[in-house]
Amino acid sequence: MCARATGQIRGVLFDWDGTLLNSYRADSDAYLAMFREMGIPWTLDDLARPLFPQLVSRLSRRKIAARSLG
Repeated sequence: MCARATGQIRGVLFDWDGTLLNSYRADSDAYLAMFREMGIPWTLDDLARPLFPQLVSRLSRRKIAARSLG
C-alpha cells in the first residue's frame, strides 16, 4: 500500500487466491491456531474440504442462516 505525503492511499493490492504469493501454509497455520484457541479440533484436511456447506449447516442449526438468507 502506498501513501502520499497527504496520507491518501493510492492503491491496495489483494492476493486472495494466492496468485502472487503462495500463502496457503501461513494462512492454514493461522486458521488452525485460531480454531485450536476456540476449541475447534480442525486439521489441514478439514481446511481442504469445501467450507460453505459446513458453514450453512452450522448457521442453520443456529437459525442464523434462515434470518440472513430471507
